Amino acid sequence: MSRSLSNTWGDGLFLGFERWESAAGFALDLRERVLNTDWAAHGLPTRTSIRMGMHGGPVFREWDPVLNRENYFGSHVVRAARIEPITAPGAIWLTEEYACLLAATQCKDMACEYLGHVPLAKHYGTSALYALERGSNWLNQPNA
Repeated sequence: MSRSLSNTWGDGLFLGFERWESAAGFALDLRERVLNTDWAAHGLPTRTSIRMGMHGGPVFREWDPVLNRENYFGSHVVRAARIEPITAPGAIWLTEEYACLLAATQCKDMACEYLGHVPLAKHYGTSALYALERGSNWLNQPNA
């Protein structure tokens, strides 16, 4: 796994990866781990879940004077952040661009199921979104 950034904001995680398929594989593995954990044994509600929003695009790596370290910025980071709040619990939703990037890398063990054009959080417009799952059909669109 080649991860280039890890950060947290409130109850969220922000992870940046160098390879599209590594990020998608990590997301699927993390979701399985969360959904298969006995949260009651840890004193947490049994309905504890996770939801993930993913987008791929160019970002800017710059020095962050507040954190006193390098950080990643840009509209593509913001776009991913606008997907997570609207994602169903236990789901991984990604943009059409991300689904195409996975298709281009021929990730045959991942399936992207078309969800339609969905309004994003904080009035950020709408986006064609896909649900990421394990499977052999990497891109499933209507009328395809």
